[in-house]
Amino acid sequence: MNTCFPNFEEEIRKGKADLSRKDLCVIIAGETSAGKSTLINRLVGKQIFTPDVSETTSTICRVRNSGNKNQIECKIFGTDNQVLEEKSFPKGFEVSMKEFLQEYVDERPATSSIYIDHVDVSLSVPFLKGNTMIVNTPGIGGSKDLEVKMMEYLPNATSFVFVMSVVSAGGLQEDRLIKILQEVMKLHDDQDIPCFDPRDALFVSNKWDAVHKEQCEKTWRKIQEKLKTCWPSFSSENVFRTALDPP
Repeated sequence: MNTCFPNFEEEIRKGKADLSRKDLCVIIAGETSAGKSTLINRLVGKQIFTPDVSETTSTICRVRNSGNKNQIECKIFGTDNQVLEEKSFPKGFEVSMKEFLQEYVDERPATSSIYIDHVDVSLSVPFLKGNTMIVNTPGIGGSKDLEVKMMEYLPNATSFVFVMSVVSAGGLQEDRLIKILQEVMKLHDDQDIPCFDPRDALFVSNKWDAVHKEQCEKTWRKIQEKLKTCWPSFSSENVFRTALDPP
């Protein structure tokens, strides 16, 4: 067995560890200011995160369903996975909740967030069944420290939604989204995310309202052609174009 499959024990170990995870993480990843936070706000129907034209998300933010329609719970976790702070907000106090999260989520000097590992937000999101979570991640293309934090979290994924800004070279620069895609495929090939199927990944091409009408179809074709070359399991059915304007 060892001769034919020299790494079979390690692959079995990784598979068992992946299957034993309680949380199912759908990671939202992409370049800085592509619209990841705005997309999550739209999906959950709440203004949890503050969209901005500059880099904003400075840590891992996990959104899960609490089943409680009248309350939003926020927990700040340290690098030792201990709760540093937690706070609950009743229905109608979303603005206060958003201001509380800004202190930990918005871009901050690396030294000020060094002890923060992730933030959990629990609210009523019925479509997030069981232990499924939407995970907002720092964008690539800004702070190197935040890029490292995002890359280190990728192995926790069960699936991915990749968000790209069409106004940034179609959203497919080699040092930005392409870099993330290459890392994800490496993790998949190395069996570090064995439960992830690349065929399930979704691609959201955002900010189409900024593209001249006569350039739309040409740009759309180029994006799909590029994705075909860098994502082996790419399907045109899994890529969408949007114009998510922050409120």
